[in-house]
Formats: sequence, C-alpha cells, structure tokens
Amino acid sequence: TLHESVKLNHKLPSVIDNSSSHSAESSTTSSRKPKRHRRSARRRQGRGKPRSAPSSSPESKEDEGVVPVMIPAPEGAATNIGQERDDGNVEYKWRLLKVHVDRLEHLTTQMHYRLNEGLGECFYHIGVEDNGNPKGLPHHELQETFQTVKRMANNLGAEVHIIRCQRGIEGNVAELLVRQSSEDDFVDIRICVCGNNSSGKSTLIGVLTREKLDDGKGSARMNIFQHPHEIERGQTSAISQQILGFDNKGEITNYSLFRKGVWPEIIKASSKVITFIDLAGDEKYLKTTTFGLTGLKPDYVMLVISGDKGIGTMTADHLGTAMGLNIPIFVCISKTDLPDFDPSPILSELGELLSKGNKTAVTVDADSDVLLRAKTFVNEEVVPIFHISSVTGKGLKSLKSFLNLVPKHRSWAKALKEPSEFQIDQIFDVHEFGVVVQGIVSHGRVLIGDELLLGPSDSGEFRNVSILSIHVKHRQVKQAIAGQVASFCLKDEPLSSVRKGMCLVHRDLAPIASYSFEALVRLEHHPNECKTNFQPVLHIGTIRQTAAVIFIETGVIRSGETSIVRFQWRHRPEYIRIDEHLIFREGSTKGIGKITAVDLEPRSNMGLEHQEDPKNGRTRKNSVRYSM
Repeated sequence: TLHESVKLNHKLPSVIDNSSSHSAESSTTSSRKPKRHRRSARRRQGRGKPRSAPSSSPESKEDEGVVPVMIPAPEGAATNIGQERDDGNVEYKWRLLKVHVDRLEHLTTQMHYRLNEGLGECFYHIGVEDNGNPKGLPHHELQETFQTVKRMANNLGAEVHIIRCQRGIEGNVAELLVRQSSEDDFVDIRICVCGNNSSGKSTLIGVLTREKLDDGKGSARMNIFQHPHEIERGQTSAISQQILGFDNKGEITNYSLFRKGVWPEIIKASSKVITFIDLAGDEKYLKTTTFGLTGLKPDYVMLVISGDKGIGTMTADHLGTAMGLNIPIFVCISKTDLPDFDPSPILSELGELLSKGNKTAVTVDADSDVLLRAKTFVNEEVVPIFHISSVTGKGLKSLKSFLNLVPKHRSWAKALKEPSEFQIDQIFDVHEFGVVVQGIVSHGRVLIGDELLLGPSDSGEFRNVSILSIHVKHRQVKQAIAGQVASFCLKDEPLSSVRKGMCLVHRDLAPIASYSFEALVRLEHHPNECKTNFQPVLHIGTIRQTAAVIFIETGVIRSGETSIVRFQWRHRPEYIRIDEHLIFREGSTKGIGKITAVDLEPRSNMGLEHQEDPKNGRTRKNSVRYSM
C-alpha cells in the first residue's frame, strides 16, 4: 500500500513540489595562467578530474561516441571579437590538427576549466587567434579542429553544438556551444517574469513552454494560472513556475515529449532548464512580487512591457527593484502585432529609467545580436530588448535562441562548501506524510536523514529536526545542494511549530536569532523624509516582517540618499546573514539596502534596550553582535 511504501522508502508525493533546481559547481577557480602553464593549475580545480583521454591518436579511427558532423556553409563575414580572456567560459582555438594523447589530455583539462567557469557550459571559437582575429581555416582543417573539440567534450561527458559558421580572412571560422549532458547535472536558470498587469507575462510563458501560439484572447495563459479567480479575471495573483528545457543541440525538449509539461520528463531530456517564475503585476499583490525577487534568488529578470499600454507604474517599480538588487534584466515588448504599435515612446522612457542604474537599452534584431547579447550583456551593463508577439510568433525565435545561450549568472560553488542552510518559503501539511517545507538551499547540501536545527521560534530558539525525504523539481532525490529549490518532509514535526521565514541550519553554524541589525540603505522614494520610529515591512530573503528604525547615522534620509540604518524587529527575532539584501516598503516609501552587522545593542536614548515579548510580556536582552 501507499502507506507501507512511505514507511519503507519515505516517499513524498511530487504533486506538492513546485520547485526549481540548480546543479551548483563545487569548485572555485583562481586567476588563470598563460596557456602553456595552465595544465598543472587546472588539474587542481573543478569537480574531480576529467575522464582519461583515449589512447589512440587522431590518425587512427574516430573515438568512441564521437560522430562526425559536417560544418555548415558560412553565413556572413566574421569580425575581430577582441582579446581572449584568461577567465570566463569562452575559449579561442585557431586550429587543432593531428592532436596526440598528451596534447588532447591538456586540451580536455582546459575545456574542463571553461565548463567550470560557465557553470556547465562554454563557448569555443575555432579558426580564431588569441587576439580575436578571425584568421579562418580551410574547410578540411576546420572540420578536423571541430572533431578534436568533440573528442575533448566526449571525455568530459559533454556535447558540442555548432552555433554558426562565418567567413574569416583566410578561410572559415565557427562558434561552438559545449554543454554538460548529465541528467543530474543540467544547467538550471531561474528567471523572474515581471511587468505591469495585462502586459502579457503569463501568455508569453504559456507560448514559450507549450509551443502553441495565443489566439489573441488569452488562451495560452490558461495552463499557467493556478486558481479559479485567476482564470476568471485573467490576472496572476500567486507565484507560479513553469520550465523550458533545451537539449545539447539547442532544441526545446518541451515540444518533442509525448506528455508535454511533465517536469521529470522535460528534465530527463534536457541539458539546460529555464525556470520561469511568473510574478503578479497588480499593485495589490506587490508584497508577493517583492518576495519573489528577494526570496527566490533569480538569475535574471524578464521584464514584459505591453506594446499598447507602455510602461506602467508597476513596470517601473519592478525595474527599479531588479536594478537595486543587481539582478540582470532583459526586456520583451509584447503585443507588437497591434496595428498602431509604436515602440518609440516605450524605448525613450525605458532608456531614461535604465540610465538611473547606468544601463543601456539595446534592441536585438538579428541572430548575431542574440549571440553577442546572450554572452556579454551582464558584464557590459546592457539590457537587451526583444519585440515579440504571442499571437503571430514575431520575435519568439530570437528570444528562444537567447534563452538557450544565456549563461548561468549566480555561482553557488563557494556556498556549496559551507555548512548547510535552507530558507523556508512554503509549508504544506500532507496527509499521511506530515509537514513538508519548501524553499532554497542557500548553503551546503542536505541529505535524507540529516538532523538540522529549525528556527528561530518566537522566543529565538532552535530545535532539532530530521529530514525524512527530499524532492527537487517533482523528483525524489537523495540530496539537495546549494542553489536548488527543494521540498523536505520533516519527521514528526507539528504544523504549528513551522512558519515562513524560518531556516533549517547545520548545528556547526551555532545559529543565533537576531533582534536588531544594521544595514546600508538607499531611500528610493519618500514623500518627505525618513526618521527614527518609522516602521516599514522588511523583505530579506524569505523573511517578511515589520521592523522599527531605531537609529539613522545621518539623522534623517531623503529620497535618493544613502545612510547606515539600525532596525529592530517588532514581533519576533529572525535568522539573517551579513551582506543579504533587503527591501522595505510602506505606502509610497521604498528603500533598498544590504545588511552590514547583526544584533547591535539598540541605543539607550531610544528607550529600546529591551523588547517586550508579544506572547508572555517578558522582556529580553538582545543577542551579542556577530558576523558570518
């Protein structure tokens, strides 16, 4: 029976798991050395050593698993792409001919480094010199160089896809995408989809993930909505997630499956998975949207702007929040099929808003723009703009190519090496299974059977809990690692003892609940000025609670100003870390900051040396200051 199965295997029904994952790298990389000296340094990096190179030389038969692929005809002329960088996930190779075993092993280690830098994927430019000069190669030499790159990838369990071929100075050049192909080690990217109400966010997600175009009346969004009132009103009110999978050739796996939309099957067929986090655009759901941007730790924000209504209040607010949190942004202008569509006013206003964050808007028109912007827009402070239509399909091909090529932005390699920590954002009471918590593994790894500390409680305490089972992306797994959104079934834990904003942490962290903390805050907007005793609602990761301003270094803060601010929680202590971002809102007031110190003693002249416990009326002293 199911009940007996639970007792034996601790299985958890996947229907309660609406999570997204990221396979984090467990390595860090040091400064890259010149190519001729990299071999020994790179062997000490990464997730173990690459598989041994084949013993045969290139003059012999093709390596097992490497199937010859012809280079396509060139399209257009190549230009200089700039000096090769020692770091990053882009490698230049002019030619690789008659490569023997020792050389192939070195090249494979080099590729392993580039894959680590790109968190599972990298780009190779063949026929290109180290200075970026597209010298080019004759067709047969380009073909042999490509086959050598395939052999390197095959040794690492990765696959190679030709993105494009162009004319060089003395021959042709080619750009290759190398991507790891392990089922349990796919590239996972989280994208928050923001924008004003009725801008077409849910419709666009529906079209991208289901392949079927919209009928102009919102048919594509029906599979995205979760609640009856959302279907009735045509508006998103709760956070929902959908995934889009790509295989190693850049083909979308959602479209080829017999059972479309089934997460485990999409993941199994994919080497890269995009998780769209659909956020509400209505102002009354602003707190939920803010939580999505702070608590779900997205790699990117896809801002959708309606082609007929332009940039609304919420669009500007979401854009400002994303820039304040340093989340890279790209823009989709929707409904471009309307007869009176004019992008000029939108582009003008968007340019003004982006200039406040020192960013520049760039419209993506051609395939070459897609390739360039996908790889460089984060570092160059550029915001790519796509003109799309969910009804006619205009611009969707370029957008899909961009999503296939865009790299992972967040790296979890350092966090993976630290003691485990998990932030709770959802709680379920599942019949016959008990309490299930969902959230993000922010540090380390959590295994079935682990005993962690759950807290803090309203009195600031942590207690032992045991992990009964783990689900990631609708699949039962043995462990969840840093960067993954996961669901944990807690053994014999009452529902009343768990709340959103709590954490599961390793006992080695010796967690302390904070009653007050300090942050460097920039006040984005206030009708007058912010003073002490102001009590906004703070968003820090999965935490949402009112806090009182008990000290401002500059006395007051006005719109556009920055100052050190001390806050004190109003209802209960929380577990927070230094360098975490915070957002606060109250009416039209909005501020963004970063935590600089935790558990400072409140100033005596504020009369807040002790805080009354809201449950039993007893007073308690603040914890000592600490940093992590």
